[in-house]
Amino acid sequence: MLVLCCLIGLALPALAVGQAWAGTLTGSGSATDDWPTTPNKDRLINERNAQFQPFERQSGQPFSQTEGVRKVLILGDSMARELYGSIHLASPRIDGIEVRRHYLDDPCMPDFAQFLRTGSRPVGSDPECWASIESIRDAPLFEEADLIVLNAHWGRRGGVAYHPGAMELAERLVEQGREVAMVGILALQDPLDPSVRAEIAGLSLEEKNQYAYRTRRRMQFEEANTDVRALADRVEQIRFLDKAALFCDDAAASCALFDAAGREQFVDTLHLSLAGAQTFGTAIAKHEWFR
Repeated sequence: MLVLCCLIGLALPALAVGQAWAGTLTGSGSATDDWPTTPNKDRLINERNAQFQPFERQSGQPFSQTEGVRKVLILGDSMARELYGSIHLASPRIDGIEVRRHYLDDPCMPDFAQFLRTGSRPVGSDPECWASIESIRDAPLFEEADLIVLNAHWGRRGGVAYHPGAMELAERLVEQGREVAMVGILALQDPLDPSVRAEIAGLSLEEKNQYAYRTRRRMQFEEANTDVRALADRVEQIRFLDKAALFCDDAAASCALFDAAGREQFVDTLHLSLAGAQTFGTAIAKHEWFR
């Protein structure tokens, strides 16, 4: 049995973040494309969001008290929303867990860690961060969850690394007796970018995905993935969930930028299309990420 819902007070801000995923950008076709038309980025985003929207609108139901059901709470930004949606799409293949989600932006995670340590609002805490923290604090889901999953757009942005704050939060949660999982980041070339499409025009599907592997955007996020993996190796109660391993095959030197039907699995360098979310959810079920 899989039950998915989000909190009423967080559904709208989470949706707003999702709509900022590049929702105003569009791809542009060219005569060199080896498919009929270049998919419209807005269309792919809207298609994905339409599938996510029904459960985003659901009210914040408490975890059930069903014996043997594992309670999973996801904390994060648009990446967490995407994870939540992908699990929902795979729900017929996932049994024995219930999933909830709270919005918590990655720059807010150090503040949450400090709050867990002191029990009071951190000095200088951003109002929006504090509002998220209060929402988590005041809801029973946080205390009842068997597993806390951290999934956000960490890495370096503007020269600032955000994953140390998430790692601090993970360690603070463990100190309080919680089990934690941290989801790694995967960044590929944007398949809707005209320059990328020009480079892969005329390539076979296999060659396109090998191109994605060769040009994988490692520098911005490999530091974060390496550090989080090392933390998980060191702390037994923290698991590293490797998203890249679900999309990329090192032996074949290939990353699934396109699925077997040739559909784009990403709408930009980070965020999934509906096809990508379906692939992600299926892989999560297969590999039993939350068991």
